[in-house]
Amino acid sequence: MADQTYAVRYEYVPDMESRRAPHREGHLAFLRTAADDGRLLLAGALTDPVDAGWLVVRAESEHGAYAMVLEGDPYARAGLIR
Repeated sequence: MADQTYAVRYEYVPDMESRRAPHREGHLAFLRTAADDGRLLLAGALTDPVDAGWLVVRAESEHGAYAMVLEGDPYARAGLIR
């Protein structure tokens, strides 16, 4: 099956701006790697307030899109995404 494009919405935990600091470099590295290999097309956080973000990803299925971000993103592994 050919890859499809999916929009994944992140909803962040309260106080995300302060809680993300220990995981931010890993999160940005995850995004760079996913962009470099063609899985990530676009990403951005909502900034006022910092309470959500969007990723546009390429994956074989909806499940694959969510698995990519939930298993690969340090923010998800740290419990910062609801």
